Amino acid sequence: MSFAPSAQAKYFKNSYVSFKLPDRWDCYLEQTAWVCRYKLDESCKGRQRGTKACQLQLKKTKEALIILTAKQRGAQDDFKIYQYHLKKTRPIITNKGKRSHSQVIHAKTVSIQKHPWVDGMHLGSEIPHYYTRYLATIKGDVAMLVTFSAHKLYYTKYSKDFFSAIKSLRVLADQTSDIQKNEIMATKQAPLGFPTDVDIPDDMNEPNSSEGSGSSLFVILAIALLALGGFIWFKNRNS
Repeated sequence: MSFAPSAQAKYFKNSYVSFKLPDRWDCYLEQTAWVCRYKLDESCKGRQRGTKACQLQLKKTKEALIILTAKQRGAQDDFKIYQYHLKKTRPIITNKGKRSHSQVIHAKTVSIQKHPWVDGMHLGSEIPHYYTRYLATIKGDVAMLVTFSAHKLYYTKYSKDFFSAIKSLRVLADQTSDIQKNEIMATKQAPLGFPTDVDIPDDMNEPNSSEGSGSSLFVILAIALLALGGFIWFKNRNS
């Protein structure tokens, strides 16, 4: 990861994509996926974690999240298929066993930095009460997915940062051979979707919801409508 400083923003860059990163955010590699969110002060990772100031920072880490994944293009990687699946509601089950479906906000093809992307947005497709915006694209033999998620109470707060990040999205690689091995999913045939092995620390539970954490599977392209496994499992942790 590298950052290029500017007067108002910093840029995240890996081996296949770059974009403007919100202020005070940081990105780290979790298995083969990049996870970006609000960065805690170093002091809040130690004894001061329980202070009021650090608790406010911890709250911010739960409000919004960006995830990036890439894989080798397979037979089902197609812009029309991406859009088709994003137009469909997605099921979600909370940890209390409640079943519901996401609300589709939009699904369309857009041009960003002169490159086509499928742009979709759902409410409650990954976590209850969270908006998730999906940006998926293909270049050469590389399929990429970038997701922007925020709790519905805070989406307006992050919408400007998300808009700036999306507007600046730039594809850097068109061959999987140009992508670092630890940044690309190992399979070619599995669908492109949220990774199964991302461990999100500090409970990405709804900040003001009593339902607790949930898990959901969103598949942008499907093989017999099956997913790569599960999406992100949002689990409770002791602080």
